[in-house]
Amino acid sequence: MIHLTFEGHCGFDAVQKQENGGSPYIRFSVAVNDKRKGIESTQWINVFSRNLALAQYLTKGTRVMVLGRASMKSFFHERSNSYQVDISVNASIIQLLGSPKETPQPAPMSMAQATEKIYAPAPPSTPPADGQQVLPGMPSVTTQKMKDDDDLPF
Repeated sequence: MIHLTFEGHCGFDAVQKQENGGSPYIRFSVAVNDKRKGIESTQWINVFSRNLALAQYLTKGTRVMVLGRASMKSFFHERSNSYQVDISVNASIIQLLGSPKETPQPAPMSMAQATEKIYAPAPPSTPPADGQQVLPGMPSVTTQKMKDDDDLPF
């Protein structure tokens, strides 16, 4: 059994279906975008779920995270003259992450810029008071020297 967890955007509004008198289900596709070595690609994954209540929220462009059991089958695509793989997931968990209109996206940055932004030391807001020492590499954190006359009972 293969389980997949992925995040992407709905490609179209979820559609409710029912086959041969069986239980009803919803179906939608999720576009998972990837960028490697400067080349962008999109993988489409077909998603099926028995959670009919989610259908109203699964509209085109909605960001979702899906966890479920995957099945794959290969087929020959005549237009591209190549074999391709169809990925389908029977979802056990669907988490709504919002729509692109609701969620502001940060400006793209390189890995070096992101690392620099995360690990750059912040300048101290106030100079250390007497009896305090600035820790190297962490200017915003201070320690206070212990006095000999503390109130500890031991």
